[in-house]
Amino acid sequence: MPPGAAFSAHVQLAHFLLWEDIILMGDRKMPTAAHPLPWRRLPLGSLGPLTLQAQHGQALRDLLAAGQTWQALPSRAKRDTAKPPAQRTGSQGLGHTVAITAPEAPPRHWSGRPLSRQASALASWEAARRHNAMQAIEAELQRRQGLVNTYDDKTPTIITRRVQSKAFKKRQAQKYCTIEVVHHADRPTAPLALRSSLDQAQLQQDTALDGVSL
Repeated sequence: MPPGAAFSAHVQLAHFLLWEDIILMGDRKMPTAAHPLPWRRLPLGSLGPLTLQAQHGQALRDLLAAGQTWQALPSRAKRDTAKPPAQRTGSQGLGHTVAITAPEAPPRHWSGRPLSRQASALASWEAARRHNAMQAIEAELQRRQGLVNTYDDKTPTIITRRVQSKAFKKRQAQKYCTIEVVHHADRPTAPLALRSSLDQAQLQQDTALDGVSL
């Protein structure tokens, strides 16, 4: 990590502070999961936001399931200073400690403390976007169900393809929906039916992480 090494050398030569008193702050591209160890090997602390990844979401869900609770964070937005507390943009945080080990001889160990932050305004926006996408998917699924066995919708392959292109499109909410084309042998004139189901467990898990960032 040449930039980090150069910075460390500069600080060391300048003798500004003790190593343990120095914190290197960066954006979300700095401490990514792909290369956390180079930053840990620098003789100073680091601080920066991470992109919320699958393992982070699962770790947060595990903490909440174990009884950890969100703690209210103070609002720093200037637009909220004149508002009553109940009308201010709310956010809450939850932190925990993780162990980081480098495969060296002997191995080196560090402690990290990820802080998850949940913003109420962002959570509301994400929930509304998901709700709108799911409504659009449901409406199109109902329309596609009415077209089964008519026009070209007379094979499972074509029916599934039409659902993918018309209902799901590029909507992320499609991951909550499962479709199945069922054949009824006792209905020779209309043998096919389109069924759909909703993954409520996955929906609840994702809803719990609305507005969360690291």
